Parts: sequence; structure tokens; C-alpha cells
Amino acid sequence: MSNPVDAINPLQLRQFVPLDTLSDTQLEYLAQYSQVGFLPAGQVVSLNETDEKYYLLKGKISILADNKVVDQIDEDDFDARYALNRPYQNSLAFRAETGSSYLQVALSKLLSLKTKGHNTDPNFWLSRLLPSPLFRQLPDEQIEKILSTLEPVPLIKGKLIVQQGHEAKYWFILRQGQAVVLRKDSKGNQIYDRMQPGDCFGGMALLSGTPYSASVLMSAPGEVMRLSSENFMAWVLAPLKLKSITYPQGMAAVAEGHTQWLDVRLPKEYHKGHLVDSLNVPLPFLHVPVARLQKHFKKLHFDKTILVYSNHENRSKAAVFRLLEQGIAASALKGGLSVLPVELTHQQKHSKHFATVNKKILPPKTPEQVQQDAMLKHSAQLLEQAEEEVRHLATVRKEREQLEQQLKAEQEHRLQEVQNHFDKKKQDERRQLHQLFKSQLKAQIAEVKEQTHVEIEKQQALLDERLSREKQERQQREQAAKKAREHAETEAELLKVQLQAARAVATAQEKDALINQQLEQSRHDHFVHSHLSGWLFGGGLIFVGIAVLAFFLWPDNPLLLTKSNTPIKQPETPVTELSSSLPEAKSEPPQTPEKLTVPLINPDTARALRIFQDKLNNGQNAPFMAQLPAGSFNMGSPASKPYPNEHVQFRVILKSFSISVYEITFTEYQQFAMDTNRKIPKDNDWGRGLQPVINVSWNDAQAYTQWLSAQTGHQYRLPSEREWEYAASAGVSTAYWWGKKIGKNQANCASCGSQWDGKQPAPVGRFAANAFSLHDMQGNILEWTLTCQHDNYRQAPPQGHIYEGGNCTKRAVRGGSYRTSKRDLRLTRRKHYPPTARSNELGFRVVRVQ
Repeated sequence: MSNPVDAINPLQLRQFVPLDTLSDTQLEYLAQYSQVGFLPAGQVVSLNETDEKYYLLKGKISILADNKVVDQIDEDDFDARYALNRPYQNSLAFRAETGSSYLQVALSKLLSLKTKGHNTDPNFWLSRLLPSPLFRQLPDEQIEKILSTLEPVPLIKGKLIVQQGHEAKYWFILRQGQAVVLRKDSKGNQIYDRMQPGDCFGGMALLSGTPYSASVLMSAPGEVMRLSSENFMAWVLAPLKLKSITYPQGMAAVAEGHTQWLDVRLPKEYHKGHLVDSLNVPLPFLHVPVARLQKHFKKLHFDKTILVYSNHENRSKAAVFRLLEQGIAASALKGGLSVLPVELTHQQKHSKHFATVNKKILPPKTPEQVQQDAMLKHSAQLLEQAEEEVRHLATVRKEREQLEQQLKAEQEHRLQEVQNHFDKKKQDERRQLHQLFKSQLKAQIAEVKEQTHVEIEKQQALLDERLSREKQERQQREQAAKKAREHAETEAELLKVQLQAARAVATAQEKDALINQQLEQSRHDHFVHSHLSGWLFGGGLIFVGIAVLAFFLWPDNPLLLTKSNTPIKQPETPVTELSSSLPEAKSEPPQTPEKLTVPLINPDTARALRIFQDKLNNGQNAPFMAQLPAGSFNMGSPASKPYPNEHVQFRVILKSFSISVYEITFTEYQQFAMDTNRKIPKDNDWGRGLQPVINVSWNDAQAYTQWLSAQTGHQYRLPSEREWEYAASAGVSTAYWWGKKIGKNQANCASCGSQWDGKQPAPVGRFAANAFSLHDMQGNILEWTLTCQHDNYRQAPPQGHIYEGGNCTKRAVRGGSYRTSKRDLRLTRRKHYPPTARSNELGFRVVRVQ
């Protein structure tokens, strides 16, 4: 390993987990014990036997376990936020695949941090919690989940946090204030320990599935953080992988002299029978710090691996968990003592030594502590009395409720009797009224029936008369139609005769034309003209005949009985050559399509075509969208720049599309979450409303675009990388859309000169927009895109909105965040995260396809 070359900047520590939870004071202190070093390619660094954490700053490394590669991490990977140490793997090391720089952090130095007035410092508890033996054995991914899920509970002095004998539901961490551990025995409440911020409790009860074995009482006002039983089992207990061994394995280990049996049952159970050479420390005594236990149990050697047993394996594992909390290596007897034969246990008489130790093991007290303890014990007694009164009041309330229910039942019974009597009387009255109404109705029906019969006869007579009249009119129309048909037939015969005459004339003309040899061509033309004229004339006569027939068949024609004597004249217009009436077809050469040329977008004239909002199904507005013009731009960095995954720079041609003016806000995302019954992402106590939505994965963003498409009837999706860079650059070729230099208060990044730098995202729209009227395209939060991971642009097509293919187990994110350095804030910067990743730096905006 090379020697460290430089001290770390405190602000850079905040990009790593769990360092991002520390205060500025803690980071400044920790930076004094943190260093940056460099590794050449191929060098291997062992991570065993070290309490320091290592983080990757630049380059690419491989994680090795037992000399096998188990993972690879690149500086742009989402997992680079976590330490390279893997507490759940053995023989751990890492190897530099390229020249790499690393960050070395001595997290245990936080234990020596002395903060004045730490009881009021909201982050002092982390100085004791993160370097603790328990949290050193947890992966950073689990620590991040735990710290983001803990629920704060403020408490006053004298308030019980947990009570002995009550059901275990939570695991607790003392955040502020002080507390004492009380255990009630035959002599009343005894104080076993005093707790400071960063101490944990409740895990043994959750693990063993038994009630709390002691009470915890606030001795000063403060606050605790609690984690539900389900999350404790998944995020704290599961990664620890508590060890269990069989009895033969345990005996072999004890014989080697490196381990020791520990019986955590009560003394009476221990003296009835126990394993040979085992030491008895009851499970409740493990609340006492290890140093005090070892002082009073001389034969207890915590430098050895402790083999814990009890009647049941879960109680043994609860003791193992408590020992691990204090940094003691321990394993549990598999199956518990109940699965072993009786002859394996040893009996001895009960000793009074335990009672003596019980008194000595309690913490020494100053006069002030004696007085305080007396007050705390008195408070505990008052609380017990109050609980007894509460239970008594509950019993009285229950009896009162039972009496009220009986009285209510009696009242309802009496009311039902009265109601039944009233209903019966009402039914009798209704029956009488019904009979009276029925008789009156019969009389009225008979009268109406008689009147209706007379009226029906009148209407029948009128109807018969009308039908007779209509029958006569129909017969007259039929006779008129018959005459019209006869007249049409006569006219058709006349037309037929005229047609035959016309044909005879045409035949004569044809014969005359054949005789005249000198005018052969003229006669031939005349022959053709005559035939065409005859055909046209005959067709015209047939058409006129049909029209006349239809005319005379019409029933209401006033000229039905009038006969036309007008002679039909043969048309005098000569028929011209058919070929002369058709235009001559001209062949034209095929036209070649004009080559498409799309100019580079000009930053001086780059403007959005329009700003608009679609409507949702409920009438509310969708996000503001800006329609961008079609154009082309140079994507990526020139070959002279040291960014290989941004090479090679190439020309991209895009059609018009629309992109959201702002990053999607919590208000807009909340409509989607409520409509689809999704959980609203955490806002890290930064507020919601116009804050950009964070802690969303690529899958969450995709689901939002599908919902938005269904709501508006238009196709929405995430922007591709090339759409994003086209929209963000708005035609410029500089590192930032506003110029070559970072300037001041142009964006929100680690050092952009804004009030939010390095702390949190700003509400959307707080900074100036680019030429396309788009806000926050650089800084504030990283933005998901649709594009899968490509190592470079060497095979990227120049046309099309999406660069297809690639490694889709990771998706590109663009734009930088409030923690991004000014160098990495450039327009061409690319990063890639898994689609399931969530972070308080990750959000998105949307595109609408035109």
C-alpha cells in the first residue's frame, strides 16, 4: 500500500455512508484522522484486523474474499458510497484494477470526541453508536436502512421507556438524555446500569421472544430512537449471522482451552444441573457492562470465545447478541440444554456466593447517585402504583360498560315492545283503510270502464271510415300506375323503332363509303363516325326511355294522362376521334429525394417552441412541458478531454420532442402515489411540496411515466441520454450552459455558491433557466434517464432518440446533485446506477413524445 498523500476535505466525507449522517463538527474532527492514498494497478490491500474504513475515490477495484473476486466497484457505481470493508466475509482484501485512490477513515476516533453540552447536541449519539462493536459488524447498506427508518420518541424525566414483564415490540437507541436500567427482585427495584446517548437496549427480549427482563427509566429529559421488531430482525440480526455449535463441537473447543461454557439460566436452575466447568451468569445480569462482570466473576475470561447455553437456543442467542454488543466473541449451544441427555449435567448444592455477587455487581454509587437512585426507585414505585390504579380504573370502566350495555339492552327491549304494539295498531288501521279504498276503487273502475267502452266504439267507427277511404285512394293510385306503365311501354316501342331507323341509316352510309375509292380515308372516317354516333344515339335513347318510364310510373305525376307528340331528333354533333380526346402521356424522370440537412442548434436562437400542460383525468394539471425544436448537436467530450466514457464526440440529429421544465416534485409524484396506492418516498425532513422528489428508483420513475401516459392520453417516458444532453446544453459547447466558469449561485452543487450547497436539494425553479426555458438541468439532484449503460459512444448511431442495447442492469443518470463537485457538474458527465437504487440525491424529469 502506498503512503497517504493528503488529508481529506471534511465536505468530501459527506458523500459516503454512514458518514453522511454526521454533523459538520464531527466531520471536521474525523477529517483529522482520515487520509487519502494511491494504489498502482495490481496492488492488493488486506482489510482484516483493522477498525478503519476504506472508501474508493477514483479508479476501479476488485473485492477479494479468500483470494476470489466477489465484487467489482467503479468510482461511478452507486455502491462506491459504501466502505470496501465487508464485515460478513472472511479473509477480505481489495485489488486495484487501475490506478486508484482511496479514503482511509479511523471511525473509532469518534469515541474520543469531547463535545461540550453533548446532551443538547442532536448528533452526539452517533459518535458512540457508529464505532460501537455492534455497528462495526453491520454492512453500511444495513446501517443506512436502520438510520433512515428509526422513529424518534421524545421523553420527559421519570418516564418509563420499557417496563419489566411487558411484551417486547421495539429495539431502542438512546439519542439524548440519560437513563437507568432497573430490575425488580424480592427487595424491590435495583439499578443495574446507567445509560448514555448511543447505548442500545431491547434486543435480547426481541431475540428470545420473551418479555423485557428489565425496565429502563429516563433519569433526565431526552429522546430515544426505536426500530420495529420486523426491521430489527431483518436489518440488525440477520446480517450478524449469530453462530450456533453442537455439544460435541463445544466440548472439543473447550478441551483446546480457547473457549469457556457460560450458563445464563437462573441460579436455582443452574444448581439443579449444569455442564461441567461452566460458569453461571443469569441472562438479566448481562445488562451490566462487561468490565464490571469480569471484576466480580473472576473465572470469567472474555478473552476466550464464550459458549453460551440455556434451556432453549433462542435465550442462548439473546445472550450471544448482548455479548457481541460489547465486542465479545460468542456462540450459542445448538438446540439448547433441553436436547442433551441428563447424564451430561452435573449437580451441586446451592451456594450463597451468588447472593453476595448479586450485591457487589451493582454499580458503585456516590452520595448524589444514592439520592438520585432513591428518587428514581420512588418514581418507579409511583409508576407501578399508577399502573395499578389504571388497571383498577380499567376494571371499573369495564364493569360500567357492562352495566350500560345491560341497561341499553333493557331499554331496547322495552322500545321494541312499544314499537311492536304501535306497528300492530298501525297495520289494523291500514287494513281498514285498504278495504275502504278497495271498494271505492272498484266503483271508479266500473264507471271508467263504461266510459272507455263508449269511447272505443266511437274511435273504431272513425278508424273503419279512415281505412275505407285509404283503400279507395290506394286503388286509384294502382290504376294510375297501370296506365303509366302502359304509356311507358308505348314510348319504349317508339324509341325502339327510331333506334332501328338510325342503325339503317348508319349501314347505308357504310355502303356508300366503300364505293368511293378516291375518298377511302374520308369514307373510313365517316364509317367510324357513323357507328359511334349510332351507339351514342342508341344509348341516349335507351337512357331517355328509362327516364320517361320512371317519370310516368311516379304515382303523383300531374302529367300522368298527357301523351308527348314531340318527335325525337337525331343528334347533329359529329363524333370526333376517340384518340384525339385523350391527352398524350409524357414520361418524366423519377425525382430523387432531397438530402436531409439539419443544422447545429444555435445557442443565440435556441428557444422552446411552446410551454404547455396536459390535463389529468381528475381535471388537475400534468407537469409543465417545453416543446424543443428539431436540431442537431455534438454529444460527448472531445478526444483531448480525459473522460474516456464520454468519447468519441459525434453529431446527433433529433426530431422535436417535449421535456418537463422542472424536475418532478413531491406534489406531482404524490398524486401518482395516492392513485396507485404506493408509499410516498422519504423527504429526509427537507419538506415536500415543490421540493424535487428523491429516494425514487428507476423502476419508480418508469411507473410514474406509465401512469402519466394513461392519465393524459399522450406517451410519456424518461428522457434518453442524448435527449437530456440536447435539452441541457441548448446549443452551447462549454462545460456549463451559462459559460465556461462555475460562477456563483448559478446552480446547487458542492461549491456553487448557493445557500443549499452540499446540504440538501433546493425547491425547483430557484435558479435561472437555460435558453430552452429549462431549470435545474445541472446540479440540485441527479436525474434518471432511459438509456442502458454504454462504456463510450464509439458505436452510437447519429440518428434516433434512443441508443439501444447496452448493459441494462444499470441505467444512466445525468446532471449532478447538491453534493457534486464543480468538475463533475459538466454537461457531458455520465454516471450509472442499478434500476433498484434509491438515494436522497436521485430524482427524475419526463419527456413527452410528439
